[in-house]
Amino acid sequence: MKPRVAIVVLLISLCLVLSHVQGQGNILQILRNTTGFSKFVQLVPRAQLTRFYESPIIMTVFAFTDAAYNQLPFRERNKIDSYDETQLRDYLRFCTVTGSRIPTKATKDIQFVQSSNSKHDRLFFNRTQRVNTTSSFKYCVNGVEISEGATRDITATYGFVQGLNGVMRKTSQKTAYGWIKHPEDTTQSFTKFLDLMSYIYVMDPIDVLSSPYWINTLFVPNDEAMQKIPIAKLNRLKNDPTEIEKILKAHYVPNRVIFTNCISNNEGFTNAQGQQLTFPNSSDNNVYVHSDGVSAAIVEGNIPVSNGVVHVVDQLLGSV
Repeated sequence: MKPRVAIVVLLISLCLVLSHVQGQGNILQILRNTTGFSKFVQLVPRAQLTRFYESPIIMTVFAFTDAAYNQLPFRERNKIDSYDETQLRDYLRFCTVTGSRIPTKATKDIQFVQSSNSKHDRLFFNRTQRVNTTSSFKYCVNGVEISEGATRDITATYGFVQGLNGVMRKTSQKTAYGWIKHPEDTTQSFTKFLDLMSYIYVMDPIDVLSSPYWINTLFVPNDEAMQKIPIAKLNRLKNDPTEIEKILKAHYVPNRVIFTNCISNNEGFTNAQGQQLTFPNSSDNNVYVHSDGVSAAIVEGNIPVSNGVVHVVDQLLGSV
């Protein structure tokens, strides 16, 4: 064997040994070689993304684990399995951030990044201190917890794999206000709340909720919730735009993206009025929000939108 060839062979062998020892490789190799990602790996060739995940591109992949997929209701699993190639490619690339290595310790509680799908939809991070401990944090992306143990912070040659305890909901291109005007979930309607908001004079709150540049958490009562309010009281409110503005400000938290999976019981935040908004007596199955003297149950939560997150509630907040 010629000396140069021998050196090249030796270097290749050394790289292979080091990759094996350090657990490194391209993203797809890491996903294949780590227990718990078989379903995600199965979807990659269907989406025609094999070469993408084998490429030397710096990226971080937020991949749902097999356990997370298996815990989905049948309808949700079937939805993923029924994606055509284009839909599946868009979703997997939504779960992927290119150009960045994102270990959990680098995430911040008020932070978002752009995914690598065609519309560069946003991914929002939460980091919260675990209860009864001083050192452990809970890390979430789009409201889904990044798993602990062997499927967290997996180093690849060109990035990271972060295993998820759930399956992320894709971020809507609509803003919070745009989403409640035209909800993608056709079972939801917010016409009565929108009608009430149309009587305010100062448009600043609506402008904030409509802007892709202002990050917010919005709690919005659906039509069923609004029907609980006596018509006479609604009519009085429509003649008091200052009170309506106050009510609207009780419904959102500016400059924060708050997913219910990433809060602690009784944790508090500051709403747009400058008052406390809290989550009293909340658990994994039932989450309540209290703002300006009124408590409401979240009947559908964690709807990611382009400028934050929307939660549907069963009461009008701030109307005592």
